[in-house]
Amino acid sequence: MCTFTSESSSIGITLPSLSTVTGRWACGVVMYTLLVGCPPFWHRKQMVMLRNIMEGKYSFASPEWDDITGVYKQALTY
Repeated sequence: MCTFTSESSSIGITLPSLSTVTGRWACGVVMYTLLVGCPPFWHRKQMVMLRNIMEGKYSFASPEWDDITGVYKQALTY
């Protein structure tokens, strides 16, 4: 279960058919995308993108991540 909490609300999303590891990975991809507006594994060549997904290769590239605090980056690398 992924839980997103703010001062005003809390949203729980249950992922019953996914393992815990897969669910965490999916939540991280969604969180990354929501924070910067683009997916973590994008590449114009599909085979390179698939290889990056399988290897877990991503980066906190500038300028998208310049204004985002280390707390969020740490949450994504956990």
